[in-house]
Amino acid sequence: MRIAAGRAHRIDGRSLFVTRPLQSLVETIIILPVIAVVLIGTMEAGRLLYAAIAVQEAAQAGALAAAQVAMSGEGCAGCRMREVCDTIVRSAIMPNGKRLAIDRDRDIWFTTQSPGIRKSATCATPVTLDSWTPGAPLTITVTHRYAFITPLPTRLKTVDLRATMTGGKAW
Repeated sequence: MRIAAGRAHRIDGRSLFVTRPLQSLVETIIILPVIAVVLIGTMEAGRLLYAAIAVQEAAQAGALAAAQVAMSGEGCAGCRMREVCDTIVRSAIMPNGKRLAIDRDRDIWFTTQSPGIRKSATCATPVTLDSWTPGAPLTITVTHRYAFITPLPTRLKTVDLRATMTGGKAW
C-alpha cells in the first residue's frame, strides 16, 4: 500500500478513500460557529459568576460594617446606616477592578425585626431604622441587575442577582 498526500492507494491503483479538495474547509466552516457559541457562552457564564460573587461579598461587607456600627453605638442609627451603605457600594468590585452599578436607593435594603414589628428601609430612607437597637436581628439584602454583553436569541437580557446576610444576637 502506498500513501500519497491525502490519498491511500492499493497496489492495484484503486483508491481506498478519496478526499475532496474543499472537504476540510467545509468542515471547518460548519464547526467554527459551534465552537464560537460555546466559547462566548463560557465567558458570559464566568462574568455572571464573578458578578454574583461580588454581590455576595458586598452583602458580607455590609454585614460586617453593620456589626461594627452596632458595637460602636455612637451617632444616630440613620447616620450609621449611611456608612454601611457606603461600605456596600465601595466593596461591590469585580475582579478586573470595575465597580458594579449598585443603586444605593434601590438595590440595598435593610430589614429589622423586633417582637411584633418588622421594618424595612433603603439607603435613601435609613432614618426609619432609628428604632433598630444593636443586637436585634438585621437583614441586609443587596441586589444587582446583571446585563448580558452578548446578544441572546431569547428574551433574557438581564438577571437579578441577590445576596442576603442576616445578623442578630451574635453581633
